[in-house]
Amino acid sequence: MPPTSVPPPDGTVPAEQFYAEDERRASGRDLSYGSGWRREGWNDDTHVVQLYWMKDSRELVAFYIAYDWGRVDPEEMKVSTLEAIGEEAGGGVELGQALRLQEEATAEVHVELLAQLESKHQRRGVMHGWHWLQHHPDGLDQVRARIARLASD
Repeated sequence: MPPTSVPPPDGTVPAEQFYAEDERRASGRDLSYGSGWRREGWNDDTHVVQLYWMKDSRELVAFYIAYDWGRVDPEEMKVSTLEAIGEEAGGGVELGQALRLQEEATAEVHVELLAQLESKHQRRGVMHGWHWLQHHPDGLDQVRARIARLASD
């Protein structure tokens, strides 16, 4: 299934547009909340949902990444990411290769602004238990519900 066969979710914008709208977003001062988040149509070998806290703009965002593994030479895909980070790996070279191939395969990135969170307390409240939530079928919905409760307080 080509990555473009799954349309980007409603409420998202292309990553280029997202970064162009606010220069603080490009600072690189981000905190990752993992890549195991679930959303229908975005949890297979070609689609991933990642959540990040953008420190400088104080935003919680979801990145919807579509991969096209046909862009990568099959001969280069000899080392899986799990092998690269395992104890038997020869070092950071394998991990670097796996990350390079992942970047090379990236076909589309769309971004959804989930919330503007002004304090560390708000962020911690919304993301409490995120390690579990990211793998739960409705974990992203639970984060959205927490954001809605915070907005209504």
